[in-house]
Amino acid sequence: MNFLLQVYTSRSLDNHPDSADWTPLGYATFCGKEQVAIDLLLQLQTRSNVPNINHYNGREWIVLYLAISRGYIELAKLLLIHGADPTLLNKANDETCLHAAVRSGEIKLVEILLTHLRTMDRLDMLNLADNYGFTLVHQAVQDRFPDIHNLLLEWGADATCNTIYGTPIYRATQSGARRIVTILLMHLKGMNNIEHINDTSKIEGNYVTPLQGAIFQGHTEIAHDLIAHGALISNMEQSRRKSPIHTAVHCDRWQMVEFICANYPSSLSLKDDYGSTPLMYASYSGNVRMVRLLLNQPHEATFIVDPNGRTAFYYAAAAGRLRIVKLLHQYDSSLLNMSDLYGATALSLATRRQQKEVVEILIELPEIDYDLLGISGKNVISWLITVGMIEMDTNTIKHNQVALAFSRLTRSSNDYTEPWCDICMLYFDANNRRWHCKLCRGGYFDICQQCRDRDAYCYNREHELVTSTELAWNGNISGDNASDDDVSDDHESDFSNQDEVIDASNHTENPGSVRLNVAQGYSGTDGTSEDKVNRSNEDGTGGGETQGNDIPNNSSEDFDVSISHAKETCA
Repeated sequence: MNFLLQVYTSRSLDNHPDSADWTPLGYATFCGKEQVAIDLLLQLQTRSNVPNINHYNGREWIVLYLAISRGYIELAKLLLIHGADPTLLNKANDETCLHAAVRSGEIKLVEILLTHLRTMDRLDMLNLADNYGFTLVHQAVQDRFPDIHNLLLEWGADATCNTIYGTPIYRATQSGARRIVTILLMHLKGMNNIEHINDTSKIEGNYVTPLQGAIFQGHTEIAHDLIAHGALISNMEQSRRKSPIHTAVHCDRWQMVEFICANYPSSLSLKDDYGSTPLMYASYSGNVRMVRLLLNQPHEATFIVDPNGRTAFYYAAAAGRLRIVKLLHQYDSSLLNMSDLYGATALSLATRRQQKEVVEILIELPEIDYDLLGISGKNVISWLITVGMIEMDTNTIKHNQVALAFSRLTRSSNDYTEPWCDICMLYFDANNRRWHCKLCRGGYFDICQQCRDRDAYCYNREHELVTSTELAWNGNISGDNASDDDVSDDHESDFSNQDEVIDASNHTENPGSVRLNVAQGYSGTDGTSEDKVNRSNEDGTGGGETQGNDIPNNSSEDFDVSISHAKETCA
């Protein structure tokens, strides 16, 4: 302290800034020498006005902000008495002195500043956000100071403000600050604003509710508190339209799923933006324990279909989830020969996804009908040849030669890390041209050139298709749960290189092609379909397709692609 006093003795009486733009008072405070700063201030107070008391030291901070940031209560009091202005913003990030006081954790400092601001009639500073989008209540949540948070609310801080960091209650639920959540719930209830617990927060492009934030982070008790105060189980986040139970299943929040199943069983039939149910999420990601839990519920969800007419059994088969395929088949064997929108069965999809183990198990089941033909006119054996899993002529294959055929399998299960055509479901070659719809299935709908040559289209012919040689990722349900297999992460698609556009309104349909319309089981332009399919499903019509949290959108059977043409596609 003596050193600093000696350094600034010659200038202390005028508090003049040096060449680096630091005043003696500001430099002493910045260096953590509170008593030195107080002594300097006491020398300066002999004048009517303390010079440079609101000077921006280092061109960024006033001395009051520096004192508050260090929690110097006595120095802050003296500075306010001698003219320091608490409404001036920190030039580095637009923080106020109140932000610094909240972050310091010193509730006394917050009270001093609030009292002073009231005398200035500037309590509007309570709801000012810095350039990062943090208000005072956000800051109190972030630093977990419930007493300060409660004080701010008592002085009139807005508990419903929604910034780039979301609402205060979203931040509290997501961070696990249960005491602050309780304070906010009581405050909102007292202000008759409890409905704000269902407000969505836009976080990194996703619209999320407080309940979903709590579930995602695994804060089960907080989630229960929110539900008890009116948080909606049916409330969907807006980016992928996932409900809380979708999030719970996707994140493997076992206790939360048990709670929702016990109290809100109808939520098992909720669909996300791709039409996927919670059971489809669990089936695709390989979470055997979760599938068992969902199957044990009285609300039956096994026959709910997505916009492509696929059940959870399809997703398990396409993803190669052998244990779940067996489990679902044991639950109801009629799933085995059910056809989707394009006439494909789960076995057909597993074949085109090159899931060797699943195909071997399914094709040996006595009730399997491997003569079922999709819209392409191909059966399972034809598809095995098409994708290169066996090498023999279809004319020589008899039903009693299936075992022989499988002894000559040439490919192992595919890890489905490549993008595929959503019509024929065959993989794109490295430089294969593809057509893309930005509307169907959340913007993840791709068609290969061969299918386009056959007049294949997306779900709605009024949609515009763009073409590119870039490969889009169809998306999948990431398996970051407790699953029996690992699933690769989602890859974002990039459609920046668009060199051609099709206007479907002027498109002339090939009479020999198959259109997706109501007659085929697709209900319209919004991607919706019938919730249930007839279990016999002899005509191959029925629901639609799904895609969940990260489910890959796989269309099924090709439209009218011949066997030879499909061979060319995959050669």
